[in-house]
Amino acid sequence: MIRNILAYIVFFIFLFSSVTFAQVVHFTGNGSYTAKTNESIKYAQDEALKQAMRDISMQAAAAIRSNYSSNKNVLQDDVVEMVSATVMRIEDKKFAKSITADERIAVKATIKASLDIEKSRKMSADLLKAKTENRKLTDIQEEYATAQSQYSDTKTRYDVLMKQKARNKTREGIKLEREGKLTEALALYNEAIASDSRYARPYSRRAHIYRQQGKKDLAVSEYAKAARIDPKEAGHHYGTAIMAEERGDKKTAAKEYRLFIEYSDILEYDKEIPTVLQKILELEG
Repeated sequence: MIRNILAYIVFFIFLFSSVTFAQVVHFTGNGSYTAKTNESIKYAQDEALKQAMRDISMQAAAAIRSNYSSNKNVLQDDVVEMVSATVMRIEDKKFAKSITADERIAVKATIKASLDIEKSRKMSADLLKAKTENRKLTDIQEEYATAQSQYSDTKTRYDVLMKQKARNKTREGIKLEREGKLTEALALYNEAIASDSRYARPYSRRAHIYRQQGKKDLAVSEYAKAARIDPKEAGHHYGTAIMAEERGDKKTAAKEYRLFIEYSDILEYDKEIPTVLQKILELEG
């Protein structure tokens, strides 16, 4: 059992140490579309997404061509399209909607993607070689697609492990914080953030400690980070309310306390919730 766990850890270290040193370029593609009176929001969203994909594909194609150096061969469009479609990774998609002056719905799509330069070089060379040998390019594409899928599956498992580690470290930190061991708790919150920087809870817990230590600027910064990551995370509402109350801003304090009550976990904030309810009555009374 232990041997299997160690082998699994070694595999992840090997995999992600190689990924760390990979040359990766990042792109942002944008597209927009304004719906006609007889068109749905979904249709406008799809059209905006198509434009964003064309934009990002053109950027990827330029990067693939510029990073493939050969005196003998020029990358044809079909090769570039295959490399782009297989190696490029879509990391994020967002949509924004607005109303135009003539009361039509405008949709903007934004796509973020990345491209592993070394993989694109190698796949380009393999495709060109396949062409000279009269082999099917789709066979090469399928090999790379399979490898990419295996990498994605492995990375997903790794991400799950890191997210679980962040949550475990945060729970351990809360326990130490309640025992008054703030330095040890802070170290665990730092570990949690290093494991999963998109988990809001350790930021707000770290801010609580900074606030107790009188480091108000650091506390405000950490609460803001937690709020950006997860507006429904209760901790930053609690801390923001306390700091608002301290400076005499009763309206903001009451608002933030109410949001804290709405989003708080009774197991984590069992001692604070009754006090906050009383504070809301006093602030709004």
